[in-house]
Amino acid sequence: MSRLPSNAFNKSSGSVIGNGDTIVLPSAPATVFEHEAELGLVIGKRASAVRAEDAYDYVFGYVNFMDVSCRGIGPAGRDSFFIGKSWDTFGPMGPALVTADEVADPLNLPVRLSVQGELRQDYSTRSMGHKIPELLEWITWITALEPGDVVACGTHHLGLGPLQDGDVVEMEIAEFGKLTVNVTDALKRSWPRETRAQREAREAAG
Repeated sequence: MSRLPSNAFNKSSGSVIGNGDTIVLPSAPATVFEHEAELGLVIGKRASAVRAEDAYDYVFGYVNFMDVSCRGIGPAGRDSFFIGKSWDTFGPMGPALVTADEVADPLNLPVRLSVQGELRQDYSTRSMGHKIPELLEWITWITALEPGDVVACGTHHLGLGPLQDGDVVEMEIAEFGKLTVNVTDALKRSWPRETRAQREAREAAG
C-alpha cells in the first residue's frame, strides 16, 4: 500500500434511509449539521485482504450516498466520528443501485448536491483523495467486507454546507437517478446558508 487513508469509520445501520425519507436532526448541541455527497460502493462478494489490482472484482455496483455529519460535539468541542456520523437517518442512499457493468469509469463521475434548489457541491470523483482500489485494499487489510456492505468514498469538503429544518436536499451522481430527502429539526435551529468555503473566506476577510 503506497498511501494510507488517515482514518475511516462505521455508520450505524439505523442511519440508513432512502429516497423521499427525512433526515432528523437530533437535539445534540452541534455547531452545525452538514451534508457530504459521496460515491457509494456496494460490495458483491466477501472481500478480505484484497489487492488493489483486484478491487473492482468485489464491487457489485454504485449508489448515491449522503453522509450527514453533526459537528463540534466531541470531547472539548472536537469532532468525533461516532457521535458525529452515526445518528439515525444520517446515511441517505438511493434511489437505485447502478450495477458495475453500467459504469464505464467510476473515477470520472460528476457529483452534485443542492439544498433548497441551490447548488452546494459540484465535483468529480476523479478528485477523490483516495481511489477505489486503494480504499478497498486498506479497508479489507483491517476487516472483511460482506456482500451488501456499502463503502462511502469521501467528499469534496469546500462545498459542504448546513442543513436545517424544512430543507429539501437533492443529490445525483452522473445518471444514477436523483436522491431527494427532507430535513426536520424539532428545535428549529438555523445557520447562515453558505458553504464551508464561503464561511472560511468571510472569516478570513474579518
